[in-house]
Amino acid sequence: MTPPHAHRSLVPTTEPSFRLVQPIHAAPDVIWKACASARGLARWQADEVEGELRTGSQLKLYWRAFGASVELSVLESLPYQRLRLRNGTSEVTFELEDEAVVLTQYGLAADDDVEGLRSSWRVALSQLAHSVERHPGRQRHVEWAVSQVHVAPETLHLFMTDRDLLRLWLGETDTSLTEGDAYRLTVHDGPLLEGKVLACVAGRDIAFSCSNLGDAAVVFRTLPLAMSPNARLLAVSVSEWGRATRGAERLLERLGGALSRLTTLLTRGGSA
Repeated sequence: MTPPHAHRSLVPTTEPSFRLVQPIHAAPDVIWKACASARGLARWQADEVEGELRTGSQLKLYWRAFGASVELSVLESLPYQRLRLRNGTSEVTFELEDEAVVLTQYGLAADDDVEGLRSSWRVALSQLAHSVERHPGRQRHVEWAVSQVHVAPETLHLFMTDRDLLRLWLGETDTSLTEGDAYRLTVHDGPLLEGKVLACVAGRDIAFSCSNLGDAAVVFRTLPLAMSPNARLLAVSVSEWGRATRGAERLLERLGGALSRLTTLLTRGGSA
């Protein structure tokens, strides 16, 4: 394996826009395969991934629910140490440390939604850790439900985490949802969910595991729309690894209905 110092000159010299550290309790080869292969990335990042992750190659990521895709250039792939990807003028670096992945994003423009991108990566990295710790090597099946609202992301986050506000549209829980904590939530007209809050980004997004549903993962995302500063896509995904089950499909149906209730609630309330 090439010593790390031999490639230091390849790391961007611009100031990083943000840096995230995700603890992962898994072997280095398992983590590397999850980050540095198309099949591995599809287990936690995009819905579908095409291409190879070798230096000089191209990669394409797809999200079916949004009709969105991203093309990336692989600037560097140093096995078990570092991976560098570029999209336009922006670069993302993954570095493997002892039971952790360090992600650094460089080159974001002044008008980029830095906090939104930070939250997106924070949630994605929590799914990376969950997938390799609980479902190593298993294929992921992910489905989405999406709704459009005109409301600030901070307001949406309160409705996704506060116990009293959750009761209005999603379900009953004993405590508000806090990152790292265990939770129990009974979805209205749906199942009891219990597990761990994998990520909870202030004012943005939340992800949690469902240990009683095959350790599936549920993610609520708030995504901007170009039409208005307060126009948002509110999206929920259910991911499961291994064999797809009817239980996850029924859960998504209930969560989709909950999104409709939340959209109606916010519209009637005139939140902005």
